[in-house]
Amino acid sequence: MSPGSLDQFEDFAAESGLLMTTDRVYSAPRDVLHAPDVSDQCFLITLRARDPESAHLTIVFQTPLTQLEPPAYRDVLWWLAADGWALRESNGILQKWAKAYGYPVDDPATTRLFETHARATAELQSLLGTERYRRLLAIYGAEVSSRGPA
Repeated sequence: MSPGSLDQFEDFAAESGLLMTTDRVYSAPRDVLHAPDVSDQCFLITLRARDPESAHLTIVFQTPLTQLEPPAYRDVLWWLAADGWALRESNGILQKWAKAYGYPVDDPATTRLFETHARATAELQSLLGTERYRRLLAIYGAEVSSRGPA
């Protein structure tokens, strides 16, 4: 971490020159019976490098409707790194990945989710480059291992 910083993910974003846009978007369908204080809001998040010709990654990110601030770099990078970490730990093998989460291997929804994570992970690696991507996963891994078992 840089002096005075409290978060490695925020530092990583700054050092990598990442730019992030966060646009609150309407989402449908939604459970209209849920009270707003237990509902989520959606943001369209786009990560890109400073070079306008570079790759970018766009995701939908949910937060509680009670959260006033949009997602921070930490929030977005933490989740993307978590998904990348899980794919790496499973060697990119659907069956191993599904087993780690307790998902049914033969369910088409599991396959779609796996493919979505793999595509987002590839886009993130393209955006960051291989070395920065590995560094992001190392930051995530160090944070998770320092917490110990759940």
